[in-house]
Amino acid sequence: MLCRRRMLMLVFGGLLVASVSGCIANITGPSAWVSNTRLDVNDLKVGEHVITGEATSWAVLLGLVAWGDSGFEAALQDAKHKAGIKVTEVYDVKTDRKLYNIFGLYIRSTTIVTASVAQ
Repeated sequence: MLCRRRMLMLVFGGLLVASVSGCIANITGPSAWVSNTRLDVNDLKVGEHVITGEATSWAVLLGLVAWGDSGFEAALQDAKHKAGIKVTEVYDVKTDRKLYNIFGLYIRSTTIVTASVAQ
């Protein structure tokens, strides 16, 4: 009887740990983006300017209420806006995603774009 009780406690404890793990997340990772290379923009003036932009969206209550735009284009537009120079074309684009989640009650997703500029 005691062995059976311990086995049940172990199973329920394992289920509890499995259900709680992953409820709070703070993750940063790369994302895929197909972009031009330096050879693709050879006919333009290639400088050493690097621009960076961010785009963020938020959600609460398991996504029932959400706002913002964390897309690649929004982050690229933010980078172009903050550049302070005329941006004709970008190349060598790198993207990262940050995700912050607390039990699905509060979720923040941010896309970060870094690119080289051709004028």
